[in-house]
Amino acid sequence: MQELPKVQVEEWAKSTQGSLRILAFFALSLVTWDCGPSPQPSDSAPDARGCGDWPSRSGERFVSLDGASKFEVEPFFVARQGDLAIAWESSGCDDLTRVGYTRRNATDEFDKPRYLASPKGQMASNVTLARDGAGSLFVAWASWTPGPDLAQPHLQASDIHIQFARWGAGASGFDTPIELSEPIADALYDKPWMIVSADDLIVVSYSDLKRGGILAVSSSDGGASFQRSVVDPTVANLSASCPDGRPGGAFVTYFANRSIRVAHTADGGLTWSTP
Repeated sequence: MQELPKVQVEEWAKSTQGSLRILAFFALSLVTWDCGPSPQPSDSAPDARGCGDWPSRSGERFVSLDGASKFEVEPFFVARQGDLAIAWESSGCDDLTRVGYTRRNATDEFDKPRYLASPKGQMASNVTLARDGAGSLFVAWASWTPGPDLAQPHLQASDIHIQFARWGAGASGFDTPIELSEPIADALYDKPWMIVSADDLIVVSYSDLKRGGILAVSSSDGGASFQRSVVDPTVANLSASCPDGRPGGAFVTYFANRSIRVAHTADGGLTWSTP
Protein backbone atom coordinates (compact mmCIF):
# COMPACT_ATOMS: atom_id res chain seq x y z
CA MET A 1 0.00 0.00 0.00
CA GLN A 2 1.36 3.43 -0.90
CA GLU A 3 2.34 5.47 2.16
CA LEU A 4 0.55 8.78 2.50
CA PRO A 5 2.64 11.90 3.07
CA LYS A 6 2.59 13.18 6.65
CA VAL A 7 0.59 16.28 5.73
CA GLN A 8 -2.09 14.17 4.04
CA VAL A 9 -2.30 11.85 7.03
CA GLU A 10 -2.77 14.80 9.39
CA GLU A 11 -5.47 16.34 7.18
CA TRP A 12 -7.25 12.98 6.92
CA ALA A 13 -7.18 12.60 10.72
CA LYS A 14 -8.64 16.09 11.19
CA SER A 15 -11.39 15.51 8.61
CA THR A 16 -12.44 12.20 10.12
CA GLN A 17 -12.29 13.23 13.74
CA GLY A 18 -15.92 14.38 13.77
CA SER A 19 -17.06 11.25 11.92
CA LEU A 20 -15.27 9.00 14.40
CA ARG A 21 -16.98 10.80 17.27
CA ILE A 22 -20.35 10.27 15.59
CA LEU A 23 -19.61 6.59 15.03
CA ALA A 24 -18.57 6.25 18.66
CA PHE A 25 -21.83 7.86 19.73
CA PHE A 26 -23.91 5.44 17.68
CA ALA A 27 -21.85 2.50 18.91
CA LEU A 28 -22.63 3.52 22.48
CA SER A 29 -26.28 3.98 21.54
CA LEU A 30 -26.65 0.45 20.21
CA VAL A 31 -27.30 -1.05 23.62
CA THR A 32 -29.68 -3.94 24.08
CA TRP A 33 -32.69 -2.89 26.14
CA ASP A 34 -32.58 -4.67 29.47
CA CYS A 35 -35.54 -4.91 31.80
CA GLY A 36 -33.40 -6.15 34.65
CA PRO A 37 -31.99 -4.09 37.52
CA SER A 38 -30.05 -1.06 36.35
CA PRO A 39 -26.64 -0.06 37.71
CA GLN A 40 -26.45 3.11 39.73
CA PRO A 41 -25.74 5.88 37.17
CA SER A 42 -24.01 9.16 37.85
CA ASP A 43 -25.69 12.51 37.28
CA SER A 44 -23.53 13.10 34.22
CA ALA A 45 -24.43 9.76 32.60
CA PRO A 46 -28.09 8.79 33.17
CA ASP A 47 -29.04 5.17 32.70
CA ALA A 48 -30.36 4.78 29.13
CA ARG A 49 -31.20 1.08 29.20
CA GLY A 50 -34.79 1.60 30.27
CA CYS A 51 -36.98 -0.07 32.88
CA GLY A 52 -35.29 1.81 35.68
CA ASP A 53 -35.60 5.30 37.12
CA TRP A 54 -33.56 8.00 35.40
CA PRO A 55 -31.94 10.61 37.63
CA SER A 56 -32.65 14.23 36.85
CA ARG A 57 -29.66 16.40 36.08
CA SER A 58 -29.34 20.08 36.87
CA GLY A 59 -31.96 22.06 34.96
CA GLU A 60 -33.82 18.96 33.77
CA ARG A 61 -36.91 17.09 34.87
CA PHE A 62 -37.86 13.71 33.51
CA VAL A 63 -41.65 13.56 33.58
CA SER A 64 -42.11 10.30 31.67
CA LEU A 65 -39.71 7.41 32.21
CA ASP A 66 -40.12 5.16 35.20
CA GLY A 67 -39.64 1.49 36.01
CA ALA A 68 -42.59 0.42 33.85
CA SER A 69 -41.25 1.43 30.45
CA LYS A 70 -38.29 0.92 28.14
CA PHE A 71 -38.60 4.22 26.31
CA GLU A 72 -41.05 6.92 25.22
CA VAL A 73 -41.66 8.56 21.84
CA GLU A 74 -44.07 11.01 20.17
CA PRO A 75 -44.86 13.34 23.08
CA PHE A 76 -47.84 15.67 22.91
CA PHE A 77 -48.73 18.37 25.42
CA VAL A 78 -51.56 20.82 26.01
CA ALA A 79 -51.67 23.84 28.32
CA ARG A 80 -54.67 25.98 29.18
CA GLN A 81 -55.42 28.20 32.15
CA GLY A 82 -52.37 26.98 34.05
CA ASP A 83 -53.19 23.30 33.48
CA LEU A 84 -50.36 21.41 31.72
CA ALA A 85 -50.74 17.79 30.61
CA ILE A 86 -48.29 15.63 28.63
CA ALA A 87 -48.92 12.30 26.91
CA TRP A 88 -46.71 10.01 24.86
CA GLU A 89 -46.32 6.54 23.40
CA SER A 90 -44.72 4.33 26.04
CA SER A 91 -43.06 1.00 25.22
CA GLY A 92 -43.35 -1.32 28.19
CA CYS A 93 -41.09 -4.12 29.37
CA ASP A 94 -43.78 -6.51 28.12
CA ASP A 95 -43.25 -5.15 24.57
CA LEU A 96 -46.71 -3.53 24.57
CA THR A 97 -47.07 0.17 23.80
CA ARG A 98 -49.50 2.22 25.85
CA VAL A 99 -50.50 5.85 26.29
CA GLY A 100 -48.31 7.27 29.03
CA TYR A 101 -49.43 10.51 30.63
CA THR A 102 -48.82 12.95 33.46
CA ARG A 103 -50.39 16.19 34.59
CA ARG A 104 -48.92 19.08 36.56
CA ASN A 105 -50.63 19.63 39.88
CA ALA A 106 -51.27 22.78 41.89
CA THR A 107 -47.82 22.65 43.53
CA ASP A 108 -46.08 22.86 40.14
CA GLU A 109 -45.03 19.20 40.31
CA PHE A 110 -45.91 16.53 37.77
CA ASP A 111 -47.84 13.48 38.88
CA LYS A 112 -46.18 10.08 38.68
CA PRO A 113 -46.56 8.76 35.11
CA ARG A 114 -49.63 6.64 34.52
CA TYR A 115 -50.62 4.44 31.60
CA LEU A 116 -53.73 3.96 29.51
CA ALA A 117 -53.96 0.67 27.62
CA SER A 118 -55.70 0.18 24.29
CA PRO A 119 -58.79 -2.05 24.23
CA LYS A 120 -58.32 -5.75 23.39
CA GLY A 121 -54.63 -5.67 24.22
CA GLN A 122 -53.66 -3.68 21.13
CA MET A 123 -50.67 -1.37 20.77
CA ALA A 124 -51.04 2.42 21.13
CA SER A 125 -49.44 5.28 19.18
CA ASN A 126 -50.13 8.70 17.59
CA VAL A 127 -51.31 10.22 20.86
CA THR A 128 -53.06 13.61 20.79
CA LEU A 129 -54.48 15.71 23.66
CA ALA A 130 -57.02 18.53 24.06
CA ARG A 131 -58.62 20.38 26.97
CA ASP A 132 -61.86 22.31 27.27
CA GLY A 133 -62.63 25.46 29.24
CA ALA A 134 -64.20 23.56 32.12
CA GLY A 135 -61.02 21.60 32.85
CA SER A 136 -61.86 18.28 31.17
CA LEU A 137 -58.90 16.63 29.43
CA PHE A 138 -59.29 14.40 26.35
CA VAL A 139 -56.92 11.95 24.69
CA ALA A 140 -57.20 10.20 21.31
CA TRP A 141 -54.82 7.68 19.75
CA ALA A 142 -54.49 4.86 17.24
CA SER A 143 -54.69 1.28 18.51
CA TRP A 144 -53.29 -1.49 16.31
CA THR A 145 -52.20 -5.11 16.04
CA PRO A 146 -48.45 -5.50 15.48
CA GLY A 147 -46.86 -7.20 12.48
CA PRO A 148 -44.88 -10.45 12.65
CA ASP A 149 -41.48 -8.80 13.23
CA LEU A 150 -41.25 -8.29 17.00
CA ALA A 151 -38.23 -6.01 16.56
CA GLN A 152 -40.27 -3.69 14.29
CA PRO A 153 -43.91 -4.29 15.24
CA HIS A 154 -45.17 -1.28 13.26
CA LEU A 155 -44.26 -3.00 10.00
CA GLN A 156 -47.36 -4.70 8.54
CA ALA A 157 -49.48 -3.37 11.41
CA SER A 158 -53.15 -4.25 11.01
CA ASP A 159 -56.62 -3.66 12.45
CA ILE A 160 -56.02 0.02 13.29
CA HIS A 161 -58.73 1.88 15.21
CA ILE A 162 -59.07 5.37 16.72
CA GLN A 163 -59.63 5.39 20.48
CA PHE A 164 -60.77 8.17 22.83
CA ALA A 165 -60.84 8.69 26.60
CA ARG A 166 -62.10 11.52 28.80
CA TRP A 167 -60.75 12.87 32.08
CA GLY A 168 -63.63 14.90 33.40
CA ALA A 169 -63.08 18.05 35.45
CA GLY A 170 -62.57 17.05 39.06
CA ALA A 171 -62.05 13.36 38.26
CA SER A 172 -58.92 11.43 39.21
CA GLY A 173 -58.06 10.01 35.79
CA PHE A 174 -59.28 8.90 32.38
CA ASP A 175 -62.49 6.96 31.86
CA THR A 176 -62.59 3.65 29.99
CA PRO A 177 -61.61 4.22 26.33
CA ILE A 178 -64.19 4.13 23.55
CA GLU A 179 -63.71 3.78 19.80
CA LEU A 180 -64.31 6.89 17.70
CA SER A 181 -63.82 5.23 14.32
CA GLU A 182 -66.39 3.05 12.64
CA PRO A 183 -65.73 -0.51 13.93
CA ILE A 184 -65.24 -2.29 10.62
CA ALA A 185 -63.34 -5.57 10.28
CA ASP A 186 -59.56 -5.20 9.90
CA ALA A 187 -59.82 -1.39 9.83
CA LEU A 188 -56.88 0.78 8.78
CA TYR A 189 -57.55 4.16 10.35
CA ASP A 190 -54.55 6.34 11.04
CA LYS A 191 -53.07 9.57 12.45
CA PRO A 192 -55.73 11.14 14.71
CA TRP A 193 -55.49 14.83 15.58
CA MET A 194 -57.77 16.43 18.16
CA ILE A 195 -58.68 20.03 18.97
CA VAL A 196 -61.27 21.85 21.09
CA SER A 197 -62.95 24.88 19.51
CA ALA A 198 -63.69 28.23 21.14
CA ASP A 199 -67.06 26.93 22.36
CA ASP A 200 -65.62 23.63 23.71
CA LEU A 201 -66.55 21.53 20.70
CA ILE A 202 -64.28 18.46 20.36
CA VAL A 203 -63.13 17.65 16.82
CA VAL A 204 -60.93 14.66 15.96
CA SER A 205 -59.71 14.18 12.38
CA TYR A 206 -58.10 10.99 11.05
CA SER A 207 -57.63 9.02 7.84
CA ASP A 208 -59.18 5.84 6.48
CA LEU A 209 -56.37 4.01 4.67
CA LYS A 210 -58.55 1.06 3.74
CA ARG A 211 -61.41 2.88 2.03
CA GLY A 212 -59.80 6.28 1.48
CA GLY A 213 -60.54 9.71 2.86
CA ILE A 214 -60.10 12.11 5.74
CA LEU A 215 -62.82 11.69 8.36
CA ALA A 216 -63.78 13.71 11.42
CA VAL A 217 -65.80 13.06 14.54
CA SER A 218 -67.14 15.84 16.73
CA SER A 219 -68.79 16.15 20.12
CA SER A 220 -70.71 19.09 21.55
CA ASP A 221 -71.37 17.44 24.93
CA GLY A 222 -67.87 16.95 26.29
CA GLY A 223 -67.24 13.55 24.75
CA ALA A 224 -70.48 11.89 25.85
CA SER A 225 -71.55 11.34 22.22
CA PHE A 226 -70.00 11.81 18.78
CA GLN A 227 -71.06 12.24 15.18
CA ARG A 228 -68.94 11.37 12.14
CA SER A 229 -68.47 13.35 8.94
CA VAL A 230 -66.36 13.13 5.77
CA VAL A 231 -63.84 15.90 5.16
CA ASP A 232 -62.45 14.52 1.89
CA PRO A 233 -63.38 11.16 0.27
CA THR A 234 -60.16 10.80 -1.73
CA VAL A 235 -57.10 8.83 -0.60
CA ALA A 236 -55.34 11.02 1.99
CA ASN A 237 -53.48 10.93 5.29
CA LEU A 238 -51.57 12.95 7.91
CA SER A 239 -54.32 15.30 8.98
CA ALA A 240 -53.74 18.13 11.45
CA SER A 241 -56.33 20.59 12.67
CA CYS A 242 -56.69 23.84 14.58
CA PRO A 243 -59.62 25.95 15.83
CA ASP A 244 -60.33 29.17 13.95
CA GLY A 245 -61.23 31.12 17.09
CA ARG A 246 -64.99 31.19 16.43
CA PRO A 247 -67.72 28.95 17.90
CA GLY A 248 -67.92 25.71 15.95
CA GLY A 249 -65.10 26.74 13.63
CA ALA A 250 -62.02 24.70 12.74
CA PHE A 251 -59.56 24.01 9.94
CA VAL A 252 -58.04 20.69 8.96
CA THR A 253 -55.05 20.26 6.65
CA TYR A 254 -53.67 17.00 5.25
CA PHE A 255 -51.75 15.33 2.42
CA ALA A 256 -53.64 14.06 -0.65
CA ASN A 257 -52.71 13.42 -4.27
CA ARG A 258 -49.21 14.92 -3.97
CA SER A 259 -50.59 18.13 -2.51
CA ILE A 260 -51.45 19.74 0.81
CA ARG A 261 -55.15 20.44 1.17
CA VAL A 262 -57.13 22.41 3.71
CA ALA A 263 -60.84 22.35 4.60
CA HIS A 264 -62.95 24.36 7.02
CA THR A 265 -66.03 23.77 9.15
CA ALA A 266 -68.24 26.51 10.58
CA ASP A 267 -70.91 24.26 12.09
CA GLY A 268 -68.98 22.12 14.54
CA GLY A 269 -67.80 19.49 12.09
CA LEU A 270 -71.21 18.64 10.61
CA THR A 271 -70.13 19.83 7.15
CA TRP A 272 -66.80 20.80 5.60
CA SER A 273 -65.88 23.16 2.81
CA THR A 274 -64.60 21.89 -0.54
CA PRO A 275 -60.90 21.08 0.10
